[in-house]
Amino acid sequence: MRPSDVVQIARDQMADPSQNFWTDPELYRYMTMGVNILVSKWPETLGKATATIDATANVANYALPTSTDTTAFGSYLSVNWIAPGKSLADAQNLGIGYRLKKIDSRSMYCTQSDSTSMGTPEYYREIDGEKFGVFPTPDSTGYFFIEYTAKNGNYSSTSNFSSDLAPFAHHLPDYILFRAFLKDQELQAQSTIYKQLWDEHLGEIEESLYQTSNSDRIVTIKDEDVYPSTDLGIV
Repeated sequence: MRPSDVVQIARDQMADPSQNFWTDPELYRYMTMGVNILVSKWPETLGKATATIDATANVANYALPTSTDTTAFGSYLSVNWIAPGKSLADAQNLGIGYRLKKIDSRSMYCTQSDSTSMGTPEYYREIDGEKFGVFPTPDSTGYFFIEYTAKNGNYSSTSNFSSDLAPFAHHLPDYILFRAFLKDQELQAQSTIYKQLWDEHLGEIEESLYQTSNSDRIVTIKDEDVYPSTDLGIV
């Protein structure tokens, strides 16, 4: 299901095919609001994004990933240093690289005053919501692997949902209708109904994500892993 499908499903419930009262841009804004609610409630499941940023020797500050219409930078989950000449797979499988510790600007200043300023990065801080700074300043090339929550910017008819959000997109028409009907005093009762439906959907999504996370933890234990075996088989 695409964002355009979601908007059309919502519009089918409105007596406004010519967009005289509710325009498509307005409905896309409501949908974006609904998506951001989902992402804010389950950021590491529905809103997680990653990026790699090349590190340069003697450079301490780096720009955040470039925003697109559906992956604007939200907040940090982790910043990781990857050793020079090593791939992300190496870092994940062999432990080459590590997670930087997040500190504030005051702590960064104190750290810089007490320690050498060049070397392998150990700390990072946020800078004006557009950059991050690291300490010590890298003394060689390498790169940073960033995990972050992705806010959703301005959906349009040409946008697509991420693979994480797509399974829950069919709930979004009810959020759009809840917000849209608030605009008309005569439709307040219907708005309340769609708000109740949306709240029920949030509960369903939470249950679905809980079941998924639990099923991921289930390990199948075979009989031969528990009982001794003989030439005749398991005894």
